[in-house]
Amino acid sequence: MVAAGELQVTGPSGASFQVQHSRRGGLTTLARLTSCTVITTDATDAAGRIHDRMPLTITAANREAWLDPDHTDPASLRALLPTSSGTELTVTAISTGVDSVHNDRADLLTGVDDPLPA
Repeated sequence: MVAAGELQVTGPSGASFQVQHSRRGGLTTLARLTSCTVITTDATDAAGRIHDRMPLTITAANREAWLDPDHTDPASLRALLPTSSGTELTVTAISTGVDSVHNDRADLLTGVDDPLPA
């Protein structure tokens, strides 16, 4: 699935906040098996301070092969799944207003003060 990023709620109950995972330099291809499954891997780098798992991202070079509906060989598809370097995602604290479908504004993705220590 090609996306600009992925949103995640994190933090303790009553003090939760949103973060956005996005690829440095543009679009990312999330390794999704269906519209409701995200392949995850151990979180590294910036994502690791939020959660112990993160979405596995497909490199731009492998994007077309991953999305090709005729590409069905499990072994060759598995070979497209990279080992995360931990530097391909950025993590930005964003407004909790993204939790409501009634909010549809670009400013919801503008960074806010990060409540977690660096």
